[in-house]
Amino acid sequence: MIGQLTATAIIKVLLMTITIGAKVPAGLFIPSLALGSCIGRAFGMAVEAIIACVLVRATYARRRRGGLALTATRPAPHAS
Repeated sequence: MIGQLTATAIIKVLLMTITIGAKVPAGLFIPSLALGSCIGRAFGMAVEAIIACVLVRATYARRRRGGLALTATRPAPHAS
């Protein structure tokens, strides 16, 4: 899915370049929004995959250590 979004973004950039160079009236605002949405969704999916991988590793590390990682990363209570 990320590869398809990236390919779509690249094709969109190429087509926008042709549109800008042509002397035909064409919109650039909506294609720019479509390009940004493709790149943003691909970036979001990549970050989601990375975070999921890190969380799985942290969960297994926490289980191996007997929960010490959880107590070490818990924020201190605020003084009232």
